[in-house]
Amino acid sequence: NAEYMGDNLLIRMLVGREFKINEAVDGLIKGEKWKKENAPESITLADVEMDMKAGFAQIRGKDIYGQPIMLFKVKNIHPKQMNEERMKRFVVYLLEEATRIMEPDVEKYIVLADFEGAGLSNFNFKQMKELAPVFQDCYPERVFKMYIVNSGWILRIVWNIIKPFLQPTTVRKILFVSHSKMKAELTQTIEESVLPQEYGGKAIIIMPKPQPCLLYTSPSPRDATLSRMPSSA
Repeated sequence: NAEYMGDNLLIRMLVGREFKINEAVDGLIKGEKWKKENAPESITLADVEMDMKAGFAQIRGKDIYGQPIMLFKVKNIHPKQMNEERMKRFVVYLLEEATRIMEPDVEKYIVLADFEGAGLSNFNFKQMKELAPVFQDCYPERVFKMYIVNSGWILRIVWNIIKPFLQPTTVRKILFVSHSKMKAELTQTIEESVLPQEYGGKAIIIMPKPQPCLLYTSPSPRDATLSRMPSSA
């Protein structure tokens, strides 16, 4: 139903699938089916309030093009204490919130992923595999750029595992930024007044202190409503 989906979504899906019609149609069908079954737009701040206190993600203003900026502190992700559906719900909430605050002529967002202090215990490869098709089928071509900062050998292992699950168009948008070039690279799209100080900007960032006991002991009633996304492979 092209009218229901909208021209912009159709175009983004075609671009994301490099204009391979069958793959684009398959992505549209899976994405719309998942959205109808899970109603991601109905997830509220109250649903993820405890997860916000984990301090691993937040929306940090907008870049010079008016695109929302999502900041992830990977060291504060604790997969063993946060089940897969709950993680999916929180990430989907961030994606929906970033979409809601976009101006009418804006369709993309920036992702800034900080891997300082992260280890293998901060990654759940099953979660990553299940989230990849959600990004690509439900939010195609939404990422303008994804900056990877403070990466090390751990990320090289993770990258080799998750790269095969990503579309080539997505892979090309992921930039590994060295510490020496961090400010120069990031300020190409993010103003210094918005960019946090630790990345060469002037903004003071306050991330909530992780509270794992508070966060992960009780599953949310919504966990059961977010069904598993079928693979795009």
